[in-house]
Amino acid sequence: MADFDRQEAFLADFTTVSGRVGYRQKSTHDILVKFYSGLSVIFNSFGIDGFLDYGGQFGYQSSRFEILAGVTGRVLVTIGDPGDPNVTQIAVSGAVTLDRWRPGLVFRLPLDDDLDPMDFVIGLKLGVVLK
Repeated sequence: MADFDRQEAFLADFTTVSGRVGYRQKSTHDILVKFYSGLSVIFNSFGIDGFLDYGGQFGYQSSRFEILAGVTGRVLVTIGDPGDPNVTQIAVSGAVTLDRWRPGLVFRLPLDDDLDPMDFVIGLKLGVVLK
């Protein structure tokens, strides 16, 4: 379960309601800046938890290539166990456009000691260009 931004999506008997707002700006030189923040409310047999989700990315995005770096995180905003981790990660990703397909790689580095024994995450991503 390396996707800490939404790890409850992979657990049984969890239901999540999320809402986010974001800002995205791309310059005429293909420099991209993105920010988002939102709230995730998780319902399960143990009760209800609320998390503040946040993130920001900066990089280059053209019609052929994409290279981004950023920070994502999740902070528990309801009263929970003292051992409940807040998660912060830095990430670098890249992708290339091949016709309608956009394959890429993601590298995530968790900054919190609570996520031991996971030192880092390497993932694949695949997007589809809709025309």
